[in-house]
Amino acid sequence: MVNIEMLRDEGVPQSNISKFLINHSRALTIATSKFEENVQRIKGMGFDPSVTTFLLGLNGLAAMNKSTWETKLNAYKKWNCAEEEIQNAFKKQPRFMLASVKKIMSMMDYLVNQMGYNSSLTAKCPVILCFSLEKRIIPRCVVIQLLVSLGQVKEHYLSTVLMISEKSFLEKYVYKYEAEVPGLLKVYHNSLSTTS
Repeated sequence: MVNIEMLRDEGVPQSNISKFLINHSRALTIATSKFEENVQRIKGMGFDPSVTTFLLGLNGLAAMNKSTWETKLNAYKKWNCAEEEIQNAFKKQPRFMLASVKKIMSMMDYLVNQMGYNSSLTAKCPVILCFSLEKRIIPRCVVIQLLVSLGQVKEHYLSTVLMISEKSFLEKYVYKYEAEVPGLLKVYHNSLSTTS
């Protein structure tokens, strides 16, 4: 109750507190001193208490200790991501820092080394780290790479390709080009099964 009162004092809307209590109650049960420290850290990062991401960020901090945070920060830095970029990404999508170090490294390796994207892509579109590398990112990228190599698609934004629903992706990038690229659906299904 003391922690909840602290959130109210910070200007967090009651509706957000209620949802947070239902979905992330564990983050509210930590010691008040630690909770207050996390609230101050989140505010220091520029989170707005009136916005939902404030509580999601708070949940992110509650889910890891400082050394884990530093380890993940260093994992991103190994890919030339600046600390400011990482903090901005965390502000946009707090789940960005909940990915394991193994997932961060695998994701960055695939996007940078195999797809040729700039490492700052994940900082600009942090929701990417919330997707499955095997079930979403690799299969969709395989299709896009093939379409680009055959000149069927010229420009594409990875964030758009990854964020649209499965149905929309199939309609926009697979079924639409099946006549020009026979076996495209099979390529997509094969990449799904080989990475699963």
